[in-house]
Amino acid sequence: MTNGFIRIASAGALAGVLWGWLALLAGSLTGIFMLEAGLLESVASFTVGGAIFGVVAAGFIAVGLRLRLFRRIVVGSIVVSLGLWLILRVGGAALSTMDAGRYHALTLETAQGLILALCLGVIIGFLLRYQENNDVPA
Repeated sequence: MTNGFIRIASAGALAGVLWGWLALLAGSLTGIFMLEAGLLESVASFTVGGAIFGVVAAGFIAVGLRLRLFRRIVVGSIVVSLGLWLILRVGGAALSTMDAGRYHALTLETAQGLILALCLGVIIGFLLRYQENNDVPA
């Protein structure tokens, strides 16, 4: 069981790093959100933050697989990733009601976040499926 969790967590970390770089690239190309720091600092932040977010998502995916909440890894990964995005989005809306001057919802950022959450689920799902099909050691 521990070996299985390490395998899922490592896939989540790798997927999260790739996702962090994808999010940074998407933000830079679209200009939807501005970087708060220089590029080098942003790469480090998005790499570490992406890895953490990927491990958290992978943890929920592991629980879902253990409880047999979904049959297909890729579909389950997408559902979990979108669910986490929705929870964070609802939390952001709650913050908006408390301090509208500091936090305000932007439709373009919301749409980009939804697409990036979908991408994270796809990346984690395919990495997990690859590990499963090729019996990759942890």
